[in-house]
Amino acid sequence: MSEGYLQTLQREFQAGEGSFVLRLRSDLQWDRQAFGNLVSAMQACCREHESTQVLDRWMAEGFWYTQWFVRSWVDHPNFPRTYTQDYYQKACTRLDDLAQWFFSGINPYEGESGFDPIE
Repeated sequence: MSEGYLQTLQREFQAGEGSFVLRLRSDLQWDRQAFGNLVSAMQACCREHESTQVLDRWMAEGFWYTQWFVRSWVDHPNFPRTYTQDYYQKACTRLDDLAQWFFSGINPYEGESGFDPIE
């Protein structure tokens, strides 16, 4: 599992070809499947690094950047919304929760129940 989530995070955090971040910025398109892949990789990373005392800078920058970048784009009044405002709010909250978990090492939900699929 380690290699899978690391490769996904590197592609996403570098806005690589086919990444959620690149499609959001360049195409103004919310790719729901790519977002799901991103948050799954972020969740796997959080789980694996819960007790890590020193975090790699590229990961820390990626969690920080993704958290504020996505919210800033979907909060813009001209962003083309395919889904409900509630969906985007839940998606941004998910990124907030993952960043909190990554930086603190403490899962914000008991038993990860709060990481259910976003509908």
